[in-house]
Amino acid sequence: MPSASVASKEQPGAVVPTVSPEFVDDDGRVVLGNGPDAGEAPVAEQVVSKAAIVALDNSKAPRALPVEANVATAAERNQTIAVDWPVPQAVLFVSGQQHGYIEPCGCTGLENQKGGLIRRDTLLKELRERGWEIIPVDVGNQVRRIGRQPELKFQSTVEAFRTMGYRAAALGIDDLRLSSIELIQMAGSDGLNESPFLSANVSIIDESFFPSLRIIEAGGRRIGITAVLGKEHESEIQSRDILYFDAVEKLKPVVQQFEQEGCDFKVLLAHASIEESAELARQVPGFDLVVTAGGFGEPTLTPEKIEGSQAVMVQVGTKGMYGGIVGIYADAEQPIRYQKIAISSQFKDSQRMLEEFARYQRRLADAGFEGLGLTFTAHPTGRT
Repeated sequence: MPSASVASKEQPGAVVPTVSPEFVDDDGRVVLGNGPDAGEAPVAEQVVSKAAIVALDNSKAPRALPVEANVATAAERNQTIAVDWPVPQAVLFVSGQQHGYIEPCGCTGLENQKGGLIRRDTLLKELRERGWEIIPVDVGNQVRRIGRQPELKFQSTVEAFRTMGYRAAALGIDDLRLSSIELIQMAGSDGLNESPFLSANVSIIDESFFPSLRIIEAGGRRIGITAVLGKEHESEIQSRDILYFDAVEKLKPVVQQFEQEGCDFKVLLAHASIEESAELARQVPGFDLVVTAGGFGEPTLTPEKIEGSQAVMVQVGTKGMYGGIVGIYADAEQPIRYQKIAISSQFKDSQRMLEEFARYQRRLADAGFEGLGLTFTAHPTGRT
């Protein structure tokens, strides 16, 4: 992994760490995690130098959003949610493309930032308090880089998903860059915990490692959910332990099984571009909803009708700044209702997510600089 020495103009004789790229955020700051709230000790975030100059190859990093896109508007801080909806039979909560932003994203103060698991959990709690059957699903990319810190972030995200009751989650291409051992340990199911992760066309070492589908009964409906990784990402798979299969060929028997099992609402979690996600729905008929990881910036206000398919498609946005709710109804005229929701400061911090973050911070501290891939070198001037 390439690294860059960080030189400080403030302390020219100081010994400074060599920093690997996964510890540099989108604003060029060197961090070991997301920043603390005002008044807290800076355990999660360690800014190495205010004058740090970091030379990195970010050619494969996601395009940076304009600064204003990360700022919650007044409307996003005061949203009314599904106020005119009849009581749904079930509600899918859709998310994805977290890219390591387990805390709110932005440099404009917490009040104006969007995203974060601590707020997402509160939103889910408020939705469940309405008496609705909430089914959280995710289209992947929990992390963005490789190394020990992203592995710890992935671990904390998986534990948060279990706490929040996620029922299905795709594996994103960036998730698949983590070590196979970590993926097996964290994304696999064991005798005590059912993992939310599933995939029809990606597995680790053995084709049967992940379930290809999940059937959920809620509100009198049988909801079939599956997930795929798009063909466009096949060439990006780096580990020989990751098995990739043609998505169309693997989805056909899944839809057949949904039919045999009496599923009356079928969902595809597509970690793929908007174009490929739509094409999958056309080539494999039967899906009612496609949740795509494609797109850039905010999700669309309304679902997109996929031409040549009965399905509609919704987006999730970037950096975990948005979620979406899809209400399912026994109404031939309007079988679903949808609303995108900015994860803004409207949703207070969840205490149980704060406790999860505290565990994450302790893991960072236990790993130390060496365990996190940080090494100390002499200053480039040679004076130390």
